Amino acid sequence: MMNRDRKYCVYIYLDENGVPYYIGEGWIIFGKTQDLNRGRPYSKHDNTIVPTDRNKIIIVKVFATKKEAVAFQDKLIKDYGRRGLDEGGILDNKCFGSPPDRTGIPTGNEGKTMQEITGNSDWVNPLKGKTQVEIQNKPDWVDSKKGRTMQDITDNPDYVHHSTGKTRQEITGNPNWVSPNIGKTVQEITGNPDYVNPRKGIPSGNKGKTMQEITCNPDYVNPTKGMTVQEKTGNPDYVSPLKGKPNGNKGKTMKEVTDDPDFVVWNKGMTIQEMTGNPDWVNWKKGKTMQEITGNPDYVRPTVRYKIVNGKRVYYKKV
Repeated sequence: MMNRDRKYCVYIYLDENGVPYYIGEGWIIFGKTQDLNRGRPYSKHDNTIVPTDRNKIIIVKVFATKKEAVAFQDKLIKDYGRRGLDEGGILDNKCFGSPPDRTGIPTGNEGKTMQEITGNSDWVNPLKGKTQVEIQNKPDWVDSKKGRTMQDITDNPDYVHHSTGKTRQEITGNPNWVSPNIGKTVQEITGNPDYVNPRKGIPSGNKGKTMQEITCNPDYVNPTKGMTVQEKTGNPDYVSPLKGKPNGNKGKTMKEVTDDPDFVVWNKGMTIQEMTGNPDWVNWKKGKTMQEITGNPDYVRPTVRYKIVNGKRVYYKKV
């Protein structure tokens, strides 16, 4: 199985005569063989040609951090020299450090905003709002990974994502790791006291509408707005039963996930009035027709897309 530890490396591209013509740095994940390696050394470069023969791609040294890799790359570039820029230079490299991105700004400015790096307080990413078709300037561009599994992409039938089955404590290597957002409201997390999830509670067929529009109530406010999970459940000691549990629990019951045969969901047997803490709560759709709910007087229920089998919905395949 592939070694899924991502590291940083410095690599050299050799020409047909075995002479270096480019030195780069970037992340790499090693496989069983060189053909299964993947990462920056084997990806398309804007400023040079990547050898088709992987034997011409030499991994010089591996580092734990990007900063170390960049420093070593710079040393090698100075030793070999840049063609047309340094006396006797033989490399295609145009700059030191990481190659510039599409904005022309080299990396290595960790912690700074692009406004600070460029010295332009009005700087806006030129790629913002553009599709990959526009960025690539190819109307027929299609993502080569679209519709493919990671097993297909890596050509490794045993591929498993490095975090599958691991807790956040294992992924971070910190046994004491705790989410910094525990106990915080979405408003606190986003730093926006007026934040309301634009999709929360919106029934199907109302995409793009606000809850005020859907309920026909301009004064509508989410009854749980600003409440923590502890406040919603009425339990100040409430902790999610999934906290610290690994991913990959699809198909399991909560009793299996929590390893608690007596597990019961906190709101089992409760009415909406009890859950919301509002004895006057009434479903806004109660007593309304689908024409009234959708705001479409011509609404007609679409053709049934499923049948009930053993108490479950089984959807028909699209023809």
